[in-house]
Amino acid sequence: MILKANRKISFPLIVGILIFSMLQFGLLNVQAVTSFHYEKATYNGHAGYITEWRIAGDLDKPIIVVLGFDPDNSFTVDDALTMYDTLIADMNSKGYDVIIFDYYDGDLWIEQNAENLADFIRYLDTWFTGDYPLALAGASMGGIVSRVMFAQENSNMGVDIFLTLDSPHHGVYFSNYIDALAGLIVDFFTLTPAGQQMYHGSDLYNELYGWLRSVETPTFLSTVIGPMTTAAFAMSNGEGYWAVTWDDLVVHTKYHPVTSYTMISNNAVDFIPYHSAMNFDDPSTDYFVWFGKTYYWYKSTQTSYFDYKFPTYRQEHSASNFGYLLELAMQFIQDHWPQ
Repeated sequence: MILKANRKISFPLIVGILIFSMLQFGLLNVQAVTSFHYEKATYNGHAGYITEWRIAGDLDKPIIVVLGFDPDNSFTVDDALTMYDTLIADMNSKGYDVIIFDYYDGDLWIEQNAENLADFIRYLDTWFTGDYPLALAGASMGGIVSRVMFAQENSNMGVDIFLTLDSPHHGVYFSNYIDALAGLIVDFFTLTPAGQQMYHGSDLYNELYGWLRSVETPTFLSTVIGPMTTAAFAMSNGEGYWAVTWDDLVVHTKYHPVTSYTMISNNAVDFIPYHSAMNFDDPSTDYFVWFGKTYYWYKSTQTSYFDYKFPTYRQEHSASNFGYLLELAMQFIQDHWPQ
């Protein structure tokens, strides 16, 4: 009779061996995450900015997420850290450093918050001794703040990857019936400086966006924007044609099926149409009428500003829904990170 030794290997030991092996072969990346806070209450005579950092190991792969329009300053950096905690932790585990950039005044003039963002990037530069890779993702108004920063500074500020998430590059287009909602459009948007500047067709919109387009010449796009890898993400999809009824046109805009929407007083209101989110060179449309419906399509979906376009599906333009676009954006950043 041959006696065999009955040796049991404990489960914790097996796990330990597996983890050790994965670390040895680089299959598991364990990073100590450090939290850091930096802010300026005022800058250049106006309200400043607040940032919260989550640094994975050494600061070497910074991603700045610029938050959007917040007229009552109700969505804070802490709210963003909580809402996007899982995504931030996932990026940290892959060695990326995530920085949330917010405003002391969420409805300040866009040019002034663009100054704030430029000042912060110059501060971030002091953490490095030379060139370093940098990604910038602007959510909603954050994309316009970033775009204005590039124009004001006549520089890409060392940014390698620039993304905008449902940003109003051609402004915000509200549903037609919004004016009938007890003046809510005034209370919600047009009494705030930044809101007026993004409200398509307003005097302040024409002033800001007219100036932007005068600066963004082919030479500017080639020398300042061109060196970056750029992409626009939309909460809508207008790559094909869409149909609207007569009732739709009375209540909403002609872009109703291809625009993100916002909620005002429990009403779904058209917000950022597809051409605005993608910054089309020519946003004009063509159409034909067939059996009581009007079919529209964009004459061209070309954008000279962005390298890539990512349409999704019509959804509410809200902080919670930006989690989905941020996931797409973070994957894009990983796929295009400078080597």
